[in-house]
Amino acid sequence: MEESDAEGSEPLTRENFYDLIGMQAPVDGCPPKKLATVHGLYGIIAKRERLINEKFKVYEALIYFLLTLQLLLSAVFIILGSLRNVDSHVAIAILGAISTVIAGTLALLKGQGLPNRLRMTRTGLRRVMFEAKALYWNVGAGRNVTFQDIVQIRQDYLNVLKEAAMNHPDFWDDTATTMAQGISTTVGSKSGAVKAGKMSTRVPGATIHALAAPTKPQH
Repeated sequence: MEESDAEGSEPLTRENFYDLIGMQAPVDGCPPKKLATVHGLYGIIAKRERLINEKFKVYEALIYFLLTLQLLLSAVFIILGSLRNVDSHVAIAILGAISTVIAGTLALLKGQGLPNRLRMTRTGLRRVMFEAKALYWNVGAGRNVTFQDIVQIRQDYLNVLKEAAMNHPDFWDDTATTMAQGISTTVGSKSGAVKAGKMSTRVPGATIHALAAPTKPQH
């Protein structure tokens, strides 16, 4: 374990860093237009951030649209109520039903914590992406970046997903997550026993497997 920790604290080469973080290497000293690789860690985080951001925009636009429509219906109610020579009972009944549906939809969305819940998740993902980009800039500037820094980015991403799942208003049961654990084979110094460990953490919508530290080149 001590040897493994020592390897994890050693500076990574640029090639190893780009492979582990899932980012494209700079071209002629300039970052590429598409920074994330196809199946890399950074690409997974960026894809999740885009998905959450699109959902947030849809729910936010829907809520503002319904609020505006409800205000317009209230104004129509006032106008219809002031008309004495026109039979507006049917119109008022129809508009009242529509207003009730709108109010119920708004109550349902707010009860689910939308869109604020999505906003907080998006903010957390963007913070993790900024941390990954900071490591990218550090490597480009010639500063040392270790394997533990990559593991920390991965752990921060999983923490954001876990926080989003635990703050969901619906019932949450982590029994399946607890059962879905892999094992890591760590050979002891004397007995050579196999120790159980967590190789993957499962959260709704994503499974990120544990990273392996790059092996040192043989001289």
